[in-house]
Amino acid sequence: MKVALSSTTLRSFSPGELVDTAERLGYRAVEIWSELLWASGEDPGALGKSVREKNLALSVHGPSRDINVTSLNAGIRRESRAQYLRSLEDATRMEAEIVNLHPGAFSGSHDKADDFIPEMRAYAEEIAGEAERLGTGAHDAHS
Repeated sequence: MKVALSSTTLRSFSPGELVDTAERLGYRAVEIWSELLWASGEDPGALGKSVREKNLALSVHGPSRDINVTSLNAGIRRESRAQYLRSLEDATRMEAEIVNLHPGAFSGSHDKADDFIPEMRAYAEEIAGEAERLGTGAHDAHS
């Protein structure tokens, strides 16, 4: 088992500082949240290199604040998906082993699951297609 230090644990640290701290404290893995990476302005490729040099496993956690990939609001849905695609691109540049992306959520208390299944399928296909385009493959985890 590899225990990871998550960037949400030390939000005041930059992702680079978090990686250094994880190594110093003896963690075997680190989880970088996309939103914290973006706020830091750090280069994903350089950060991934640092993680590998420290022999840490890396996971990337996609954005989660105020987004919904299956929102009934088309603008929110588009922006949410764009952020997840950016997160997947960053994870590829960092050579992350795992990328954690969330499914969509209901927009209201009276929503029915059947109304969201087509959007959920479209989102899953979009992510899988982007993973293939990036050369990571959505099925690599099973290899």
